Amino acid sequence: MENENVSFQDINSLVDNFANEYYQRHGHLPMFYIIERFLKKELSSNRLIESANAMYSLFSDSSCYCKIQTVAHNLNLSKERVRQLGRKFILYVLKQDYSYCPNPAMMKTLFTNVNYWKYIVKKSVKHKALSKLYVREILQDENTELNEDFAIIVLASLLRNHFKLIGTSPFIKTKRTNNYWKNLYLINNDVASIFDFDKFIEMAYYYEYGSDAYILCRIDEYAEKYFKNAWNIENYIPYVQDVSPIIGAMFINELNKKVDVNNRIALRGKRKPIEDVIYDILSKSKGSMSVDDLFNYVNFIFCDKIKKKASILQAVRTDNRLFISNKMVSKK
Repeated sequence: MENENVSFQDINSLVDNFANEYYQRHGHLPMFYIIERFLKKELSSNRLIESANAMYSLFSDSSCYCKIQTVAHNLNLSKERVRQLGRKFILYVLKQDYSYCPNPAMMKTLFTNVNYWKYIVKKSVKHKALSKLYVREILQDENTELNEDFAIIVLASLLRNHFKLIGTSPFIKTKRTNNYWKNLYLINNDVASIFDFDKFIEMAYYYEYGSDAYILCRIDEYAEKYFKNAWNIENYIPYVQDVSPIIGAMFINELNKKVDVNNRIALRGKRKPIEDVIYDILSKSKGSMSVDDLFNYVNFIFCDKIKKKASILQAVRTDNRLFISNKMVSKK
């Protein structure tokens, strides 16, 4: 193993004019920018970083991206081995274990030295949840092309004593899409201790694809009613307000949901024929609904399930449970 001591000169080699000027203005180095420079410097000689870049695209600059097949050919490895190395690099960053990485002392200093990251830690611990939007603003300020998804992973490692990483787990999956970190959040440990977000995700998918009926209600009602089994404490009502915004964001990203003007989200349940959907809606509405209202309502819940309003009229004409009068649809 290489010497664990990294000299100031070694770190200073990553500081260019921009980083120097940034330091003069802010009193600290732009660490995401510094990490970007380090990764790009190591990209051509470090197979872990090269594999991770092929697997996850570590930079927003597309010119730095190289396909898995190309990397496998250049390194004389199989494509599966490249994927394994890419996942290992992410795990090493999360676990702060750099003993098997090239240049481990430098990596440990850059990714874990709290003295360099005080400006991030001090600001971040005040939040209940950190998303890619939070990271995006920091990356823009530091003028870095580091991928915001990977920046979340870096923060997860850095803030491991304050936050829990929840959502998608790209570093242990084998799927071959570039959309790995679509729904990844850092949740303050205080919030994570009272609400099980992993269980919440499982239940959300059940209600979306396994339940017999659709559900439509406000985000805070989801947190309080439908996901009560995900709470780790008996009296969870005072904490609903803290959890609701996170639940809403995860719904939107994970299940491609829309939120209406009343802050409501729909869970669709098992796929049903349009006739059954209309019948269920009318049963719950306890009255008639116009064709226009039904069209908008069904498309909100089922994400543009109906292309034309004429489809509703056709469904009503073919279903003995329904009838239409004066453009109002009712149950018989």
